Formats: sequence, structure tokens, C-alpha cells
Amino acid sequence: CLNPEGRHIFWATCILKISVFATIFKIFKNNIKNNAYTYSLTIAMAICMSAIAPVLYTTKAKPFSYNKSNMNSEINKKIISIVKSTGITYIYGEDFWRMQLLNSIDAEVHSSELTDAYDKFVIPRTWLSRPSWYCINGEVLYYTKDGKADKTIESELKSKNGKILYNGAEGKIWLGPVIWSTPKWCN
Repeated sequence: CLNPEGRHIFWATCILKISVFATIFKIFKNNIKNNAYTYSLTIAMAICMSAIAPVLYTTKAKPFSYNKSNMNSEINKKIISIVKSTGITYIYGEDFWRMQLLNSIDAEVHSSELTDAYDKFVIPRTWLSRPSWYCINGEVLYYTKDGKADKTIESELKSKNGKILYNGAEGKIWLGPVIWSTPKWCN
């Protein structure tokens, strides 16, 4: 099963950019006899391929951010506190942006997304998550709000004696057993 994790995509993109840059430089070097033009074009191309252009553009426009959440919000502080007090570092829930961004708030937090299947059970959503994070046994944490998969997660947790550790305006944090079937890749 193809699973291009984000950490692999960044390296692939970097290697692709270097390859394109080297190829175009060779074309310039072979076809333009004046070295000053060759190096000027190469520098211009390097600037266009770098992150400078998007940064200059976005600083003049409104700030660009995928993260619309406050990393210092009450729920995020509570997640860090619960992870440290319980020693349970894995947390799961619906919504890619909610769950993946939790990986940035503390080195101890390992979060991944779950999606619902047929409104009956949840399955791992491994598109940009580490597949091994779904090969967990024992108790884990769940962060739920009001989404479709969140409702399925809460229903499963209630039926398996999950406990609500926090219930606030931004969502709930649960402690409970793994509620998905162990994926095939887990040995």
C-alpha cells in the first residue's frame, strides 16, 4: 500500500529541485558561451526555485498559515498536561489538521487521524501519518469534538468503558482502549 509520509515527500521534493536545477545549469553552461550570463541566469533561477519568492510575497499580503488554531489554547495545554501525567503519548481523533498539528505542540505527543467507516467503526487514516502509530496496544488518548468520526469514536469509547479526562468548549479528551482493528502491516 502506497503511503507517502510527509517526511519522505519533503526529501523527494528537495532532490527533484536539485536535479532540475543541475539540469538547467548544464543547459545554460553548454548553450551560453558567456560565463557572466550563465551565472546570472543560474542565480536568477536559484532565487525563483527557493523559498525567497513565496516569503516575500506572503509578507506583503496577509500572513499565510495552515494552522488556524492557537497552539497555546486551553485544550492543547490540557493535552500536554494529560500526556505528561498519564505517560500515554498517543492521541487519536478526527480531522487531519486538528490531529497532525498536535505533533508540533510537544515532542511527547504522537497524534494521528481516524476516520469513520459506514458510521459503525473507525479506521486508521494513514495518508500522512506514521503507519506504526496505529500498531498500539493498551490504552490511548482520544481528542473528540463534534465531527462524524468523533461521534463514532465517542460511541465506541462509551461501549468499551472509556473515560472522559477533560470536557471543555474546545472538545473532549478521552482515555480508552484501541478501538480500531489492528492493520495488516502491524506484525
